[in-house]
Amino acid sequence: DAVGGCETAWKLQFRGTMEPVRPDSARMMAQIMLLQFRFSNFRSFRDTQELSFIAESGGEHAEWLLDSKTAPGGVARVAALYGANASGKTNVIQALAFAIRAVRESFRVWEPGAEIPRVPFWLEPRSLKAPSEFEFSLELGAVRYDYGFAVDDRRVRAEWLRAYPRGGKQGWFIRDGDE
Repeated sequence: DAVGGCETAWKLQFRGTMEPVRPDSARMMAQIMLLQFRFSNFRSFRDTQELSFIAESGGEHAEWLLDSKTAPGGVARVAALYGANASGKTNVIQALAFAIRAVRESFRVWEPGAEIPRVPFWLEPRSLKAPSEFEFSLELGAVRYDYGFAVDDRRVRAEWLRAYPRGGKQGWFIRDGDE
């Protein structure tokens, strides 16, 4: 199959399998760039952590960067997580995987009122009751979008989508509690 002049499009599933993507989805996915991922109160991380693909303006290795309308320095094609054993590298990937599964599957898999399968930071008692937060910053076309949500053990506590057309912030939806 040809998709936009390319071979069959594939997307990586976090379960380690590959599956074909419909051509219209492939074109849309090719236009979406992950700029940043932020999370807090998940596994070994209490405070907010950020995985950023945004490059600094004027940095080295421009050949490794993708052009971006919302990040003047460009966007890195890849990122590396490195550190000592047991420093949390795997937990960053698990936070990203949890957030993606929550977006894609929660409406089908999570039963209303049932426990949400999150793992909060457990070394501090107040973190066990506090929500875990996840936020994606994406670029689609020439517009940046921030989509995020906060969950505790029983419900989605908040959810939001902000857009930045022409650089100005717009709140497209903000859900707080059971609204």
